[in-house]
Amino acid sequence: MPLRFTIRQLEYLVAVAEAGSIAGAADRVNVSSPSISAAISQLEADFGHQ
Repeated sequence: MPLRFTIRQLEYLVAVAEAGSIAGAADRVNVSSPSISAAISQLEADFGHQ
């Protein structure tokens, strides 16, 4: 089964890695923290890891 994710989810993942926090990532990409958190949660579910 192929993995499915969006460029936006990857952008948010990179932003979290660079900023070191979800709040910092949200500031970088100008979206809410819950939006970042939801995107990361979906990636975790898709990959089966946290």
